[in-house]
Amino acid sequence: MFTQNLQSLVDNLSNAAKDNKGLQETAERLNATLRGFVGEKNADEAQQATAELSGKVKDAVSTVVEEASKIAKNVETETAPIREEVQAATKKAVDQAVDLAKYLQEQIQNAIAGSTPAPSA
Repeated sequence: MFTQNLQSLVDNLSNAAKDNKGLQETAERLNATLRGFVGEKNADEAQQATAELSGKVKDAVSTVVEEASKIAKNVETETAPIREEVQAATKKAVDQAVDLAKYLQEQIQNAIAGSTPAPSA
């Protein structure tokens, strides 16, 4: 608001100074100073906005990481019973396969033993 009022004053001064070269030069210097002031103010505001945005981005990333961690823990907790069921079913299937292999081995050995002629004496 202050800079707008000052700019308005400089504009009015420039319009009034059209006929007076000394006053016109003063108005131009004042306008240049005002532009520098406004530029610095805008630069400071831009730096402040950048810092605020950077802080917000850091907060957002931190929140995402925290939520992802919570989700991972929940998935691990919620899937534990399913993993246990899969482990039990897998163990049962492997045990049955081993038992079947033993049974087949016995059957083959019995078949070989029954079909082998007795040694002659």
